[in-house]
Amino acid sequence: MKPMNIAVWALSVVGLGLIAPVSKAENHTMSGALCVPSTNTSGTFGYSQYGVHRADVFDPRGAPDGVVTCPLVFNNAPGKVISALEMTVYDRSNTENISCTLVVTNLNGDATFTSTRGTNTLAQSGPITFNWFTVSGGSTGLYGVINCHLPYLVPSLNMGYSHIATYSIG
Repeated sequence: MKPMNIAVWALSVVGLGLIAPVSKAENHTMSGALCVPSTNTSGTFGYSQYGVHRADVFDPRGAPDGVVTCPLVFNNAPGKVISALEMTVYDRSNTENISCTLVVTNLNGDATFTSTRGTNTLAQSGPITFNWFTVSGGSTGLYGVINCHLPYLVPSLNMGYSHIATYSIG
């Protein structure tokens, strides 16, 4: 084959998708409303267009545990890799912070990676984004959960609900 013909053949094979280049996954954003109360939690939660929020009102005798679990089950198209995971939250409490733990599992459900992110200031008015990773090389699938503790509502402060708005895989 002549050099020119080899180049044309190679471009044709790539164009037909027979050789797929590895590229970044499309970004997939889910609503915080997909998060459900964890099995061992006693808190109550509300759902709206803003995601999930803690509906318990502050009780000085002790507030119930308020943990939600956000599912992560994502398979990419062949040749696409996951390189980032982020979550957007609103921390409206001046007494507690939001704390979220990513638990990545294999297909058997065994934890292979955990990492915690949290707010470190109280009563933010704007969004806070937790970024978990940017993987060099990436992965084609992501399985696991994000477990988040949400602060309770303090009505006297009139700050609004702390909530999980969205989480994204890309």
